[in-house]
Amino acid sequence: MIKLDLSTVLVLHVVVLLAGCGAFFHLRRLGVKPVALGWLGAGYGTQALGALFAAMGEQRRVPDWLWQSASLWLGVTGYAFIWAGLCRLSRGQRRSGDENILVLVPLGCLGLAVATGTLGSDLDRAVIFHVAAFAFLSAAAVDVYRRDATEHLRSRKLLAATLILFSLDFLAGISMIVSGTARPDRIALVFFVQILCYFAVALFVSGFLTERIAADLRKLAERDPLTGLSNRARLERLLPRPPGNATAAIMADIDHFKTVNDRYGHTAGDVVLTEIARLLVAEVRESDVCIRYGGEEFLIISTEKDAPGLAERLRSIIASHAIEISPDTTISVTMSFGVAVPRGASCTWPELLEVADRALYEAKAGGRNRVVVREMASRRGQTVAARASAGA
Repeated sequence: MIKLDLSTVLVLHVVVLLAGCGAFFHLRRLGVKPVALGWLGAGYGTQALGALFAAMGEQRRVPDWLWQSASLWLGVTGYAFIWAGLCRLSRGQRRSGDENILVLVPLGCLGLAVATGTLGSDLDRAVIFHVAAFAFLSAAAVDVYRRDATEHLRSRKLLAATLILFSLDFLAGISMIVSGTARPDRIALVFFVQILCYFAVALFVSGFLTERIAADLRKLAERDPLTGLSNRARLERLLPRPPGNATAAIMADIDHFKTVNDRYGHTAGDVVLTEIARLLVAEVRESDVCIRYGGEEFLIISTEKDAPGLAERLRSIIASHAIEISPDTTISVTMSFGVAVPRGASCTWPELLEVADRALYEAKAGGRNRVVVREMASRRGQTVAARASAGA
């Protein structure tokens, strides 16, 4: 079994902290610039500085009162910075609203040590430091983990698990100090676990940022920048299951949209598209899928029992709505709708969308500003359109 030498472990401890500090600031320099990286880099760097003060104090290179107070204050401040950085990373915010803690807690710990006369006691000072580190790391673990429901990233749980292990290591240190079993070999083991945790935190923070950037890029690629709706590229991910009996596809197209662009300009056309998207989203359920399918065409995947009624309601709302394209100009547009309803038919999404598209074509060919409904039924193993209806 490899024996852990305390002096060697302490040197490695400082080296790892400095390396982590450099890595976080290097990531910022490369263009990955969340504020969290600055806080984390400052936390690692402050920890390293506190450890160096402690080492110089042990070698009698600085007065006792200086290295004892500096190492305690810098050590607690370092974990406060790490906590702040992890909270900002987890929440995706520049500010967390509790910056006072970064100042008050380290000063409070230093003040407690001075007031109780324990600043000169290595064990008592270590207990205060370990308790503060345990509290900050535990709080960070809770903050990182509880936001998994709103932003699920694989690295999030791994980071939270590492922080729990990190905090438990400090809890073990407290237990050893209080029970009087803090032998050099055990202290070396505690520091060695901390080294591994520092590595793991840096690794999972990097993975966390990579996953978040990839997710943001995917959202940009799958979202229409004009209307804010999902686009056609995201349709496949939004429809993971075959369509059921209660699912209907509604294709909608703005009538004579080219005329709007030609007469009022493309800026007016953009206003119309944005307003139509707003009206559609306001009327459909939150669980329904509403996307900009392409150009002036929209697609709604609805679980509403009366999908034809929904389409007719949308048609009426849009036809009666005045769209302001400039302070002194308002226009009205109409839309044609094609609705495909399975009605017990076993079909695929491409088949359902194809039927909805054909129904939309019929609505436009039949005079526009209409709703055409095509019901699908299974006949001899094939899915066919069983009924078509129209309304205006």
